[in-house]
Amino acid sequence: MNTTIKEIASLVNGLNFDEFQSEKVLDNSIEGVLKELELYLETHARNKEKIDLIIDYAANISHGVFPEPLTISEKQDELDVICMSLNILAEELQQNAFSINALDEIFNSLYSPFFIVNPLKRIIIKHNNAALLFFDYKGENKFQIFIDNILHQTIVSELENFYHNKELTSFSIQKEILLNKENRQIILNLNKITSTYTNEQLISVFITDITAQVENEKHIKAKEVAEHSSKMKEEFLANMSHEIRTPMNAIVGLSNLLTKSQNLTDKQNEYIKSININSKNLLGIINDILDYSKIEAGKIDFENRAFDIRESIQYIYEALCMPIKEKGVLFTTYVDSNIPDFIQGDSVKLNQVLTNLVSNAAKFTAKGEIILSAQLIDLSTSNLRIRFSVKDTGIGIPIEKQKSIFDSFTQATNETTRKYGGTGLGLAIVKKIIELQKGTIDIKSELNKGSEFYFDLAFDLPQELEIIPTTKKSNNSRLNNLSILLVEDNAFNQLVAVDTLKDASEKIEIDVADNGLIAIQKLKVKTYDLILMDIQMPEMDGHTATKTIREVLQISTPIIAMTAHASSKEIETCFENGMNEYVTKPFDINNLLEKIEKVTHKKIPLESPVDTSIIINFTKGNQERINKMVKMFLKDTPNEISLLRTHFENKQMNSLKTLAHSIKPKFEIMGMPDFKTISAQIEELSVDELNLTKIENCISQLEIKVPQSYEIFKKLIK
Repeated sequence: MNTTIKEIASLVNGLNFDEFQSEKVLDNSIEGVLKELELYLETHARNKEKIDLIIDYAANISHGVFPEPLTISEKQDELDVICMSLNILAEELQQNAFSINALDEIFNSLYSPFFIVNPLKRIIIKHNNAALLFFDYKGENKFQIFIDNILHQTIVSELENFYHNKELTSFSIQKEILLNKENRQIILNLNKITSTYTNEQLISVFITDITAQVENEKHIKAKEVAEHSSKMKEEFLANMSHEIRTPMNAIVGLSNLLTKSQNLTDKQNEYIKSININSKNLLGIINDILDYSKIEAGKIDFENRAFDIRESIQYIYEALCMPIKEKGVLFTTYVDSNIPDFIQGDSVKLNQVLTNLVSNAAKFTAKGEIILSAQLIDLSTSNLRIRFSVKDTGIGIPIEKQKSIFDSFTQATNETTRKYGGTGLGLAIVKKIIELQKGTIDIKSELNKGSEFYFDLAFDLPQELEIIPTTKKSNNSRLNNLSILLVEDNAFNQLVAVDTLKDASEKIEIDVADNGLIAIQKLKVKTYDLILMDIQMPEMDGHTATKTIREVLQISTPIIAMTAHASSKEIETCFENGMNEYVTKPFDINNLLEKIEKVTHKKIPLESPVDTSIIINFTKGNQERINKMVKMFLKDTPNEISLLRTHFENKQMNSLKTLAHSIKPKFEIMGMPDFKTISAQIEELSVDELNLTKIENCISQLEIKVPQSYEIFKKLIK
C-alpha cells in the first residue's frame, strides 16, 4: 500500500506538511498516524468531535476491528478527506486480514507438516497444525517457537547447512529420525524465501512422512522374494513329479495289464503284486508332497455340492478293506442314523482326509480293529455338524509327541520312520484341510493300546438336490466306436495307454502321434472324437499343440491332458490353452474313462444358437430396426468378445465384470439366452481371481460359439 502521511496532508487545506516530523507508510504505521494527529490537535485545535471519531476509528482498525466506515459530510473539508483515506485504508487492511486468514486455513488443512523458520533468530515464525502434531509440541507459545524446543537435531543440522550454503535455493533429502520413540522415515523439502517486510532470509520447511510407504515397500520386497521362492519350489516339484511319474506310469500301467494275464505263475503274480504295492506307496509320497505344496501356496479350493455321506463312507471302506483284512485286522464303519443321507460340502476333500486317517491307522495296526465312524453332534434347518472318528488298536503315540504329530515332516519317533516309512506329511495335510474348512482335529492315544483321531466339520443341508455321486461306474459300452488320437512321445506310455483303453473297450479306435507336430498333420486330414495330449514332448509340446489346434486349425475336438506334472499351475495352464480335462500319470483307468465320458458326452450341440423370433418380436417385425440392430451386433460383438479376452489375460477383473454385465441384455434381445447365461457366469465369477479357470472356459465358449450365429443374423438383413 503506497498511501503516505504526506499524501494525506496534501489533501487538507491549510495543513503544512513541514510541520510533520517524517513521512511514514500507513501500512503497519497506525501509531505513527495517531501521533501526527495528536501533534496536529495541539497546533490546530478545531473540530474536536470529528477528530475524536477519526482517532477511535484509526485505533479500531489498528487492532483488526473494522466498524462501519466514517461518515463523509457534503462539504468534504480537510477532515473528510482524512476520513476517506482511512476508509480506504480500513478496506485494504480488512481484505489483507481475510487473505491472511485464508492462507492460514490452507496451511492448517495440509496433512503434512509445514513451517517457516528464521534461522538467524532460531525461531519458527509460521507453522500449521500438522507440524505441532507431528513433533508432539506441548508448549503454550504457539506463535513464536524456538527450533531447538521442537525440531529433531537432525533436521536442525540440515537447516543450518542449507542456510549457509549460498549456492542452494532449494534442497530435498530423505532422512530417518527417532521421533516419540519411533523411527520415522521422512522427506525434507527446504526452500529459501525473503521476508517482504524485514528483508530477512527465511526457510520454508515441508515434511512428508513416508514411514508407511517404506514399510510397504519392504513388505512388497519380502513378498516378491517369497513368491519367487514359492515359484522356484513349485517348478522344482513339477519337474520332480514329471521325472518320477513318467517311468511310474509305465511301471503301474504294465503291471496292471500283467495282472490280467492268464499264464503267470504264482511266483510271477507275487512279484507283480509287490510291484503294485510299492508303486502305490511311492505315488502316495509324491501326492503328499504336491498336496502340501498346494496348501502352502494357498491354491486349494473347496467345492460345496450335495453328496451321499453313506456312499462316501462305503467308498472308503471298499477301497481299503482288502489290504486291511489281509493283515488280519477287522475294519468296520458306522454312520449315525440321524445324519441325513445327503449333505452339502466337499466330498473329495472329506474322502482324502478319511482315507489318509484310515490308511495311517492300517499302517500302525498289526492286530485288532479299525473303526471309522460319523456321529451327528448338531443339526439345524440349514446346516449340521458331524464328528468323524478313526479309532485303531495300533502302536499308539507317546503323550509328549501328540502335540507335534500334526507338524510337517514329523513322525512319532525315528524308529517309526525307519520301520513304517512315509514322509510325515499326511497328518499335516489332514489338519490343514480341516482347518481351512473351519474344523478342528484332535487325538486320544495311549502307547501300545491304540489311537483315535477325531475331527468336527460343518456341512450345509442341500436346498435343491443335485447329487454328484461319490463313485461313478463307467459304462464302457458308451465308449464304443470312439476314434481317439493319442499324442505321446514315450513308447512305454503309448503301450500302456493303448492297451489299457483297448482292454476297456475293444471298439475304440486309437491313432498315435509321437509329438504335437505329427498330431497337427494328422488332424488336418482326419477327424477324431477325442485327443489325449501329453504335455512334455520334443518338436512341439502339448501346450503349443493345443493352442495350434484351437487357434489355427479352429478344431473344437475335446482334449484331455495327460500330465506328469500334476501341479495346480500346470493344470491351470492346460485349461488356459484350451484343454477340456486332465488326468495325471500314472492314470487310473476308471478316472480316465470317466473323463472321456464327460468330455465326449457332456454337451449336445444346439440346432441353432439363435432364436430369431425374439428379435423379430422385439422389433415388431420392423425390417429397418432389424437391419440396424443386426448390423450393430455384427459390428460390436467380435470386439467385445475380444476385449473380454484382453481383460481376462491382464487380470482386469473389474473391467471384465463390467463388460460381461453390459453384454448380457444384448444376448437376451438378440435371442441368445445361453450366451446371456454364460455372460452372467463371467460377471459372477469375476469377483475372485481364484475362478480364472472357470472364467476361461466361459470366454472360450463365447469365442467358439458366438461366431456360429453370425451367418444366421446375416440372413435377417434385407
